[in-house]
Amino acid sequence: MEKGKIIFAGVVYSLILSAGCVSSKTQKEIDRKVAQETSINTRQDLTEKTDQLIESAQGLTEKQKTDLVNLREVTRIKNEQLNRESLRLKALLMKDLTSTDHSSNQIQILKRQIKKAEDKKLSNYFDAVSKASRILGKDQLDNDYVLRDFEYRYR
Repeated sequence: MEKGKIIFAGVVYSLILSAGCVSSKTQKEIDRKVAQETSINTRQDLTEKTDQLIESAQGLTEKQKTDLVNLREVTRIKNEQLNRESLRLKALLMKDLTSTDHSSNQIQILKRQIKKAEDKKLSNYFDAVSKASRILGKDQLDNDYVLRDFEYRYR
C-alpha cells in the first residue's frame, strides 16, 4: 500500500496545504518527498510511474488496480478537454491584448473564464483523488473537507 500512497503524494501535498492544517514536521517531510521525486517531468512520466506503482502495489486487488487505471484515463480525457478550452481562451486573450482596439471589459471577462476553466481542471483532479481514495478504501473526511472548501472559495 505504501506505493499507492506515493501515487497521490503531490495531490495530498496540495490538499494539505490548502486546508491550512499542516504541521511544520509534516510540511518538511512532504517537501523532502517532492524534492526527491525528480523522475516526473512530463505527463507521460507520470502515467508510466503510476502504471508501475499501481501494478506493483501490494494488497491491491485486480479490480482496484483496474479501477485506478480507468479512473486515471477518464480524468485525463476530461482534463484534456478542459485544457483545450483554457488554451483557446488564453489564445483569444492574447489576440485581444495585442490588437490595436482591445477591450478592457473583454479582457476581464476572458481572465475570469480562464480562471473558471482552470478551476474546473483542478476540481476534476480533486474529484479523482476522492474517487481513488474510495477505490483504495481510504477515509474520505479530510479530502471531502478540502474539496468542499475549494468549491466554496472558488466557485
